[in-house]
Amino acid sequence: MATIERQTAHLATIGTLLDGNFIKAEAHMQPSFLRTASGKEMSRVHIIAVIVGFGDGGEATLDDGSGKITARSFDIPTLFSVFSLGDIVRIIGKVRAFNEQQYLIPEIVKKITNRQFVTFHKLALHYLETHEEHSHPGHSVPTTELASEEVVSDTLDDT
Repeated sequence: MATIERQTAHLATIGTLLDGNFIKAEAHMQPSFLRTASGKEMSRVHIIAVIVGFGDGGEATLDDGSGKITARSFDIPTLFSVFSLGDIVRIIGKVRAFNEQQYLIPEIVKKITNRQFVTFHKLALHYLETHEEHSHPGHSVPTTELASEEVVSDTLDDT
């Protein structure tokens, strides 16, 4: 029996997703992915954004300051019914495209109540962006390396 390995959920901004190029998988059981401007390939992403709108049946518009994207749940039409406009949410989901418009299919949606988590997310994104410039595409930075950064611990201690 073959096991299917879950793809890594990459930290990303909505702007990165919108600027990327969606590549549809050609082979069955191969994941579709988004190729970013830096060459990184992401099929699952981890973003933090504010809910700025709701659509019909399981749809929400998200904004993280770098752009807006729609999250659509086809399986659970009431997924966003527990949230309000202005809620900050953490979403882990798959990147998809329809008519050359990227959108997210959420797997996990959680409301964020601790603002320190938003600060950590921003610092982690900044760290990854600065270190990707010096590495090859597909390289990932271990979470332990992110957590050991002095700037992260200093910022979290101040709030």
